Amino acid sequence: MLEAFGFFLVFAAGGLFMYGVALAVIKHKRSIEEMRTTHQNWTAVPSTKDILPEPKVTTYNNKGKLLVDAPNTFDKEL
Repeated sequence: MLEAFGFFLVFAAGGLFMYGVALAVIKHKRSIEEMRTTHQNWTAVPSTKDILPEPKVTTYNNKGKLLVDAPNTFDKEL
C-alpha cells in the first residue's frame, strides 16, 4: 500500500512538472510572437537608412541634358 502511494506521488510530481514545462514553452512562444508583431525590442539597432544619407546621383537623359538626384527628378532638367 505504501509502495503504491509512493509511485502515485512520483507520477503525479512528474506530470505536474511536464505540465509546467509545457505552459512555460507556450508562454515563451506567445511572447516572441507578440514582440515580432508589435516590433518591441527588435528595433534597438538603427538601420543603415537612418545612419547614412541617401546618395546623390548625377545622370544624363537621352538628349544629353544633366539631371540631378536621378531617382525622383527625371522630369527636371537643368
